[in-house]
Amino acid sequence: MHVITVPRLSGGLRQLRRSAWLATIAIVSGLTPLLFGAEAQAMKIQSVKSPGGIEAWLVEEHSVPLIALRFMFEGGSAQDPAGKEGLANFIAGMMDEGAGDLTSAAFQERMEELAVRMSFDDSRDALYGNFETLTANRDAAVELLRLAVTKPRFDADGGGPREEPASGQPRLRRQEP
Repeated sequence: MHVITVPRLSGGLRQLRRSAWLATIAIVSGLTPLLFGAEAQAMKIQSVKSPGGIEAWLVEEHSVPLIALRFMFEGGSAQDPAGKEGLANFIAGMMDEGAGDLTSAAFQERMEELAVRMSFDDSRDALYGNFETLTANRDAAVELLRLAVTKPRFDADGGGPREEPASGQPRLRRQEP
């Protein structure tokens, strides 16, 4: 909590300062809707359900030509089989490294052509996905996402997070910004 104290001033000066303070508050309050119009309004969150029963939240903002999707699947490193610790992490790192008939290089090239940003990550209890593309590229971009989720390739030459021979740690996970 912040407390603003104003030193005691003589009657006229104190009244002038108070009037200036109130005028500033009135101006700022009056300009806020003009400056932040649509942005100041709360987002409308819709609850939607797929034919298969999957529930999701949907927020639409048509002034921005972008589709952004965040999703998760139950799973993660807690479900790695004994002796295969790190499997969920490996899978998350490889899911955007080729899918369906597309090799890693072809998949990455197609993502670039369509302005797609796609990534996957894991935690103890879940596998997370992030997907962004331009609205104009929606159908082709969603097809890439579908392939990555349903038909990922785990090619030995996929270009994904290869292990460093000495440490056994994936190269991509060890890089620092």
